[in-house]
Amino acid sequence: MRISRIGSVLLAMLVVGPALAQPVPSREPGSTHIFPAGGRRGSVVNVQVGGECLPPQTRFRIWGDGVAAPPVLGSKIAGNLEPSPRRKPTLIPISYAKQWQSKIEIAPDATLGAKVWRLSCDRAGTPGRPFIVGDLPELIETESNSIAQDAERITLPVTVNGRIAGERDLDYYIFTAAKGQVVTCDVMAGRLGSLLDAVVEVLDERGRRVPVQEIRMGGDPVAAFLAPRDGDYLLLLSSVSFHGGPEYVYRMTVTTQPYAAYAFPPGGQAGPSAQVELF
Repeated sequence: MRISRIGSVLLAMLVVGPALAQPVPSREPGSTHIFPAGGRRGSVVNVQVGGECLPPQTRFRIWGDGVAAPPVLGSKIAGNLEPSPRRKPTLIPISYAKQWQSKIEIAPDATLGAKVWRLSCDRAGTPGRPFIVGDLPELIETESNSIAQDAERITLPVTVNGRIAGERDLDYYIFTAAKGQVVTCDVMAGRLGSLLDAVVEVLDERGRRVPVQEIRMGGDPVAAFLAPRDGDYLLLLSSVSFHGGPEYVYRMTVTTQPYAAYAFPPGGQAGPSAQVELF
């Protein structure tokens, strides 16, 4: 009888022990994103701050010359995500990051470049994340632009603030370029702490792919092409993994320069047929 009792106790210890050793989910606050991830000098930017385990009255702070924000996050907001029509149903529930309202005031003389923001509460604080101050016109993506027919028109130069809002979301933009112009598209995503691994494609008005030259800044693509003709071009930005959500933010700067600003072939004039490296 005694041996049986000892065996029962040992069996209970074997069963309960591993359960007690399981890690406890963290309740420390975490930040996931800010959207838009930047703004233009001399503007007030209404932002959505993403995070997890954030209690009421979570503190919000930004550091840098010429930027200021309210010290406490605003109210919690519902997501306004619009995945692509190509999104397939899934049996696995998708959990999106939660978001809170705030705003950032950017002085007209604010220094250009990255500022740092973070969240904190009585439990802990989050690591710093960048917020970019620029000097070009800014545009915030308007959904739905997930098919070519609904491409959002942009006027260059411009900085586009967008996100791959859900699984299989696609973002189409349309712009006009002149023959012989070099169009450069610089996508900031990983450099912002975003989960997005971006892919950029350029199409002509007939939907044919335009050859581009590309380099990588970290994992972010910087693409350039020489416009072969006057007219409209489609720019498609997507996620290589087809994953998406509110935290898959990007900040894309699209600019143009005359081809002559890049190179002149020896003994001749620059022209669309000349071979030149754009980077």
